[in-house]
Amino acid sequence: MPVRARKPNEIARQVMPLMLLGIALVASNSSFTIVDDETSVFRAAAQPVRTMLAMLWSGASQHGNPPLYDILFRLWLRLTGGTFESLRVPSILLFLAGLFMLARGPLVFITGASPRGMHSHFFLSRD
Repeated sequence: MPVRARKPNEIARQVMPLMLLGIALVASNSSFTIVDDETSVFRAAAQPVRTMLAMLWSGASQHGNPPLYDILFRLWLRLTGGTFESLRVPSILLFLAGLFMLARGPLVFITGASPRGMHSHFFLSRD
């Protein structure tokens, strides 16, 4: 029986460079210092969740963003103990997820394989 050559999966071809980028970002994490925006996120994530939600409902903003990232970051801090090496890992993971979705988007729209039935001529029309 002949052995069939395997073609790499399309998603795997997109994920591998992202994994390499993620490894490089995590490995170089200790080379960078913490900037002002990160300190405000760290400070907000150190507050109790009840305080975060109370500020959301009152209309006050801690640093101009909704509290979902702060809540997820608070859980991350509790999981990792707040070590310096792990502080940027959630941001790196979300950045890589965004790049993956950005890379997949044009493929779906160009091929017309959108799950909502939108076709490529709608997005590529030159009206």
